[in-house]
Amino acid sequence: MDQYDSDDEYKGRPGVPVDLGRLGQALRKHWRVLPTCLAVGAIIGLGAAALFVKPSYTARTTILWEPTADANPSDRSFLTQVDSVKLTSNLKEVRRRLKSKATIEEIKEKLNLLFDGQSHLVVLEGTDGTATGAAQLSNTTVAVFLDYQRSIGRDRGSEHLKRIDADILASQAQLKNAREAYDVFRRELGVSDFEVELKLFLQKVADLKQQMELSGAEAVTEEARQRSMAAEASRQPATSVAATSMSNPDAIALANLQTQLTGARSHLSADHPEVLRLTAEVASLQARIKSHPTMVQGAVNVTQNANHAALQAGISQSKVSREAALERQHGYKRLLEEAEKRLAQLSAAQGRAQQLLSAIASEETHKNELEALRVRTSDQWRNAAADFRVVTPAAAPDKPNPSQRRAVAFRFPLAALVLALLGIIGYELRGLRVHTAREAGFWANAAVIASSTWPREQTTLGALVDELSDAAPAVRGTTLVVGARVNEVPLAREIAYWLSHLTGWSQRGGVVGAEEPLVAEPPPQQGPTNVRVSPELEASMQSVALARRNPGSESLTIAQAWDGPPHGPSLRRAARLADRVLVVIAAGTLSASEVSQLRARLGRSTGIGLLLVGLNPDFIKLPDRVGEVDRFWEARPA
Repeated sequence: MDQYDSDDEYKGRPGVPVDLGRLGQALRKHWRVLPTCLAVGAIIGLGAAALFVKPSYTARTTILWEPTADANPSDRSFLTQVDSVKLTSNLKEVRRRLKSKATIEEIKEKLNLLFDGQSHLVVLEGTDGTATGAAQLSNTTVAVFLDYQRSIGRDRGSEHLKRIDADILASQAQLKNAREAYDVFRRELGVSDFEVELKLFLQKVADLKQQMELSGAEAVTEEARQRSMAAEASRQPATSVAATSMSNPDAIALANLQTQLTGARSHLSADHPEVLRLTAEVASLQARIKSHPTMVQGAVNVTQNANHAALQAGISQSKVSREAALERQHGYKRLLEEAEKRLAQLSAAQGRAQQLLSAIASEETHKNELEALRVRTSDQWRNAAADFRVVTPAAAPDKPNPSQRRAVAFRFPLAALVLALLGIIGYELRGLRVHTAREAGFWANAAVIASSTWPREQTTLGALVDELSDAAPAVRGTTLVVGARVNEVPLAREIAYWLSHLTGWSQRGGVVGAEEPLVAEPPPQQGPTNVRVSPELEASMQSVALARRNPGSESLTIAQAWDGPPHGPSLRRAARLADRVLVVIAAGTLSASEVSQLRARLGRSTGIGLLLVGLNPDFIKLPDRVGEVDRFWEARPA
């Protein structure tokens, strides 16, 4: 598009880029090529189908993906593993096992994978020239794939074991460091086993507190016993009657009770119920004997009172026991102070000890877990199994696949027909030259006022002049006739000559370069001497000539031919001064790009018309006018 084109003008261009009528005429002209190419393609297709299309067989092996329970199955993992069936390393192993001479790409072309992401079923199709070969290819490929899966599992397990072993060594080193730190702590604290030592001292402090409390209670008890026996001893006489004769039963009972009371006081406290009971009974009998003295005394034998002596001995023993209890209480108190001091020391270090022991226990647990994991992993990967298992192995198919010979036989003639069509169209479009009025109007973005086979057929000049006579005599102004090339300059002079006669202008002239208009006779060989003009055209020309002879008449139009250079400022100035510019184009001589540059060469965007001459007689049935022809004749200077 040149500088004079706008988007709106481009969208409203007349004509079409390529005239389909021209292409249709080319196909009609060369129609014999189509059946010839069709026949040749059919022959080649039949030969290719017979020679190159061989029968093929397809065998199918079905496998199922079953990941381990501790795995995390996903569609991505499934697709990744399925795609590994066609790995180059696996296909090389397949080729080695089958002892095949085919390339890796050829083997890959023979394999086809069908799978369902929901059911995780995978169908491997193997295609070969024989039924046995197809089954062997499919089963061998699956076997290689399963071996590959197992090898991946073993390699993965080996790498896993290496990582576990490294973790175990690190855990052992950390456990050793924790134990050494605990040993240093124990040596600084002076214990062999902190936990045992702490428990022993806790128990020891509790036992010492209990023993101290028991010793204190025992001392208090002995002191109370001592006071009780001293009070009793003060009431007992130092001597007693060894033998007496009494006839009073109360006196005998009193003696027995007193004996029992003395015995009870020797080992019971004064507030003991038994002692209190005997004391009450003795007091009761004594009161009754005093109130009723009926006993008879005889000879009396006096000796030391045994009860008094027993009480004195008990008091002495109680003093000894009390002193011993107090001594034990003081001893337990000293031991308790020492034990509590040691316990406080151990308790102060308990946090550090627990931290060290916790670190040891944690490292031991971690080490044991790693060792157990290593055992499980070793057992698992030693017998590593593939995540896939064969559901249905491939069997030799009973019949071959549907033959492709018919498709090949049909494709060759169709391809030949398409190539022939493309060849004819390409030959017709060679050089992208403008041949018809619609093509010229589109690429020049201007009206085509007429098209003719002249000068290819000299007899058609009369028809062209008749075509121009329909509008040219009725318009006013100057029409500049320009040849699109140097070769079209004589044709432009011829057209200007006839336009000048149609308008009744007495001079036939042209613009030479930037000079003034000159009157020039066209060469005799380019004149209309041998042209047959219709009677109507002659009458029209005579009437216009008569009108010119009338002094009151004025010329309707002036036609001038451009004889200067085919481009440049002179041409643009002449084009701007004229009311309209008629460009003479020889059909099939200019390319589309050259035609689209006409407006830039003329220096104007309106008032340009095209006259297409030298039209191929084959295109005579196509439209000879394109665009707004009337608007062209009504144009004024740019």
